[in-house]
Order: sequence, then C-alpha cells, then structure tokens
Amino acid sequence: MMLQHPGQVSASEEELRFAIQNKHLCHRMSSALESVTVSSRPLEMSVTKAQVAPEEDERKKRRRERNKIAAAKCRNKKKEKTECLQKPLRRLQVPKTCTQAVDSGKG
Repeated sequence: MMLQHPGQVSASEEELRFAIQNKHLCHRMSSALESVTVSSRPLEMSVTKAQVAPEEDERKKRRRERNKIAAAKCRNKKKEKTECLQKPLRRLQVPKTCTQAVDSGKG
C-alpha cells in the first residue's frame, strides 16, 4: 500500500468519487428529462444549404479537387508498379513458351 500525505487522495478513491458523481448526475438528468415534452412537429435542420458560408463551399471544392488529383496520382503509381512487376514476368514467360513448343515438337 502506498503512503499518502494527509489530504492527498489516491487514484482509486478519485475514480470512485468520479463514478459516484457521474451516477448522481445521470440520475438527475433522467428525472429532468421525464418532465420534458416533445412537440409533434418534425425537427428542422439547423442550417440550410443556402445558409452555408460561401467560404466553406469554396473550401469543399478545393478539397475535392485536391482529392481528385491525389486519386489520379495514386492510380498512375499503381499502374506503373504493376507494369514494372509484369515486365520481368513477361521476359520469363516468353522462353518458357518457346521451350514448351520445342518439347511438344520432339514428341
């Protein structure tokens, strides 16, 4: 067991205190929510499309454009890598097909 200075609270005591306070708070909130009435009309959106700031719209356009460029670069890189891996494979397959033709002609 750790020694504590007078007035100092251990971590477990702090956690218990926090848990108890949280439970009390949740209980108070649930009892307060019971007295709240909800209207029958549907909730409206807080921000309509017309209210969106033009700066934000412009920022979204720029982000989409950057994403489009990044996606194209990624596709091109992938294509190049695939081609680089397939070149040696093609070189190895050509002699293999030649030797198969020679072997089948001997039979």
